[in-house]
Amino acid sequence: MRITHPFHPLTGRQFDLVQHYFVFTESYVFFHDDEGMLREIPAVWTDFVAGDVFVQQAAGRSPLHAGTLLELAELVVRMSPALPTFCQANDAAAVMVITPPMPRREAVSKRMDETK
Repeated sequence: MRITHPFHPLTGRQFDLVQHYFVFTESYVFFHDDEGMLREIPAVWTDFVAGDVFVQQAAGRSPLHAGTLLELAELVVRMSPALPTFCQANDAAAVMVITPPMPRREAVSKRMDETK
């Protein structure tokens, strides 16, 4: 078994598989590292399981399936009523509500003169 996850510190290293098991829908593998410590990592971070065909075809451009993106869109729609009403509006009045007032130009110029 070889570790294939690009950010794992042992990526590219080969280890002997000790055990493979499932916890709910996740698959894990056990292996002994160079010091003999028993380690556990998700099986999808190794070449032990076949990679996701969609992710392979996307070649790093999109790790999310269309179904996952649709679920995300539905979640955003469900959550949008929970947003304050001024966050849903798309007009200048809404911006004025959430934007703190800016100091007047004369006041800023006066303060700059005082610091010189």
